[in-house]
Amino acid sequence: MAKELLLGSLGFGVFVLSIFLYFSIDSLAYNQVGLNYSSIFKSVENKTYESGIHFIGLGHDFIGYDLTITTLEFSKQSGATLPLISCRTKDGLKLDLEISFQYRVLPASIYEIYNTFGDNLKTVLLRIALDSISDVGTQYRAIDFFTIRQDISAKMRDALNKRLQKDLKCEVVFFQLRSIDLPDKFEQSIQDTEVTKQSILRAEAERVKNNITQQMLIEVSEVKKNVIVNDAKGAASAKTLITKANTQTFQEIQTNQAEAYAKLMKDLGLTKQELIQYLQLNLIKNSQDGALVISINNNAPKTG
Repeated sequence: MAKELLLGSLGFGVFVLSIFLYFSIDSLAYNQVGLNYSSIFKSVENKTYESGIHFIGLGHDFIGYDLTITTLEFSKQSGATLPLISCRTKDGLKLDLEISFQYRVLPASIYEIYNTFGDNLKTVLLRIALDSISDVGTQYRAIDFFTIRQDISAKMRDALNKRLQKDLKCEVVFFQLRSIDLPDKFEQSIQDTEVTKQSILRAEAERVKNNITQQMLIEVSEVKKNVIVNDAKGAASAKTLITKANTQTFQEIQTNQAEAYAKLMKDLGLTKQELIQYLQLNLIKNSQDGALVISINNNAPKTG
């Protein structure tokens, strides 16, 4: 009887222990961190637990926070977190912005986040996102959302990230300015402006092309002119050289003949008049066709 009572007590003890352990153990998924919350004392332990199974005590549960990236979307889609974000531009025009961004909490600040916001973190985060993005939108003109859209998107991301890190201990991972909804009249004006801008760019490109073509034609003409001038200069130089060479040759022939005649006069003992008569007679002697006409000076001086 005593043995049965002992076994019954042990069995009951094991059962109670199992119940105690079951309600004293909690787990966190691989992508979670958590805080140990006591439902008995309504308090939270100042310690951040990582993923896994933990013994936290009877009547205790984990308040879990996902470390994965959470997406918030402001759009017309049925599954969006909130509708489009409306804001006024610097020039007073109403814009509707379609935006989405991804954020995550900072694990080291989980206890501070809970003590400050409790379970209202997402609600506060959405309000801060609306205020931060709208504030940046008021710093730009409507046209800027088309001409420097990427710059505005980066500015919005930086402003939102700064607010979330400072006030909520969260960080923005990605940010997308997906679309901009403008009044129809202004959108048409923007399109007309862009068409005009493209026309101006095309006209400028055509002007530059024509200038380049004209400059090339001028350079080609200049090259042709230089070729003609150089050819003319070359021909003139060649003619001058030929004339100079012919003149020099003629002078050399005359000089040689004069020297030969002088030697002949000396060798034969002739006077100038006698030399001339000698050359005339020699010329008549060498003529073969009899067509030679020559005047012989008969006024030669007489002797005796």
